[in-house]
Amino acid sequence: MSDQSTKESLVDKITNTATNQGVIIGVTIGAVAFVVIVIIIIIYCCCRKAERSCLKRSVRRMDTKFNKRKRELETQQQKRREELNQRHNEIRNKYGLATNTTAQSPKENIYTVENEQIDLSLR
Repeated sequence: MSDQSTKESLVDKITNTATNQGVIIGVTIGAVAFVVIVIIIIIYCCCRKAERSCLKRSVRRMDTKFNKRKRELETQQQKRREELNQRHNEIRNKYGLATNTTAQSPKENIYTVENEQIDLSLR
């Protein structure tokens, strides 16, 4: 009997050892998988945050360029208006037309032609 009990205890030891090793291996694999999943989630969140901040920077940069271009165009338009008004004033002076500075409203366009008043208002 002792021989048979030794065999049984040896079989139990082998199965217990195999079961324990399986549990240890299973827990290790599960822990590694958990750590890998956590790392992937952290990287995903960080990249997403960085992408959003990069997008905001890009939008800010585009807005700055747009506003700069808009100011440049407004400056060019203002220069063109001044040149156009200057040419119109030269033409008025050439033909004896002068702007009346006592006009009440901007809609009244009163010009003088050799001491005669001409009313060009839109009444």
